[in-house]
Amino acid sequence: MAQTKLVFDNIPICLVHKHRVKLLRDSTAIPIVDHVLDLSALSPNLNDALWPVPQRTHDTCAVCGTTKEVTSHHLVPREFLKHLPYETKLDILQIVDLCAKCHGIYEREANQFKIKLEKSLGVVTKDVLDTRLMRAKQCAGALLRYRDKLSLSRLGYCLSDLADYFGRYDFNTLDLEEIMSKPHYARGQNRGWLILNRYKDLERFALLWQIHFVEWYLAKQKKMLDKACAE
Repeated sequence: MAQTKLVFDNIPICLVHKHRVKLLRDSTAIPIVDHVLDLSALSPNLNDALWPVPQRTHDTCAVCGTTKEVTSHHLVPREFLKHLPYETKLDILQIVDLCAKCHGIYEREANQFKIKLEKSLGVVTKDVLDTRLMRAKQCAGALLRYRDKLSLSRLGYCLSDLADYFGRYDFNTLDLEEIMSKPHYARGQNRGWLILNRYKDLERFALLWQIHFVEWYLAKQKKMLDKACAE
């Protein structure tokens, strides 16, 4: 089945199936050309109607509905938010509740999208992403924040990854805090700042991430519904 690519400001966001494309095409009156729906000329008053951000409950995952290990996810990643003044940050701050599992799944999608942003904006970082350190930081953060609330499977996964990073199991809180203070990158160049500096329009940048998350969220919910109906 042919899928249509959503594009915004010349940046490819994601592929969507025909049922979703029809709604977007009819709502925006934007034609599809060569399986591409370019949302760059989108009317701002349609943003929240077409990509509604799930309301926060603070205790329930917006995707799967579980109440276990619920975390806060920033639609505009903190990698970018940390470079903005407090007042500006509040203007584009959007947070949703995701469980640790769904959060991890979306973060992998978000990391791939950041790579697309780099390529589309012509951002070149001389730094190499230290994926081993990044995994260790994710596990260290989970232990520091939710130590007593982690499921046994999640706890085992975190301890195993951290033992692999340290080369030992006898690490302590100070070790975990030291990991959290390290940058993901082997050298000093910062991808978040470079991308923000190139994009400039923060409202459109925030909308870009809103579209990316909500399209993923809707596709995930449809997949779960289809699976439930099949059973």
